[in-house]
Amino acid sequence: MSTGRSGSLLFESGFKKRHSFQLIAARRANVSATMKFIAGDVIPSYKFFLKKRKAYAGFYSGVYLRAHQRYVVSDSRTHFTYSYLEYIQRRLGGGLVWGYQNYSKKRVVLDILIGFGWSKIVYKRVINAINIPYPIQSADNFDGLLGLNIGYKFR
Repeated sequence: MSTGRSGSLLFESGFKKRHSFQLIAARRANVSATMKFIAGDVIPSYKFFLKKRKAYAGFYSGVYLRAHQRYVVSDSRTHFTYSYLEYIQRRLGGGLVWGYQNYSKKRVVLDILIGFGWSKIVYKRVINAINIPYPIQSADNFDGLLGLNIGYKFR
C-alpha cells in the first residue's frame, strides 16, 4: 500500500489587459513499502489572451518553462535478488500552452489549460546503486501540462 500527497500554489499577475505572467510551484510525494518518490516543479508561464472584450478572460496561448527535481529511493527484495537505487535528478524544459480562463462574480477564477513541450536532464547523481546496471536514462523527454485551476481574484 502506498500513500501519496501533492499540492501546488499558483500566482498570476496581468498587465496591459491581454497579457499575464503565471508562476506555479508544485510538490508531489509517494511512499510505499519498496519506493519513496519526492518531486517538485517551478513553472513560470506567459499568456496572451486572444479576445479584447473582457480583461484576462477567454482563450489564450503562451509559453511555459519548467524546472523539475526528483528524489527517488527504490528498495526491491525477493528470495533470490536484491536491488537498491537512490538518486537525484533535475530537468529543464518548456513548451507551448493553450487554455481558457474566465471569472465569475468578479472574484472566482477558473482556468483550464493544456501544454506540450520538451525537457532534458541537466543534472543526475546516483547516491547509491546495488545490482542496477543502468539506473537513470539520459534521453530527452516529452513534457506536458494539463491543469484545472480554481482561484480567487484579488483585484
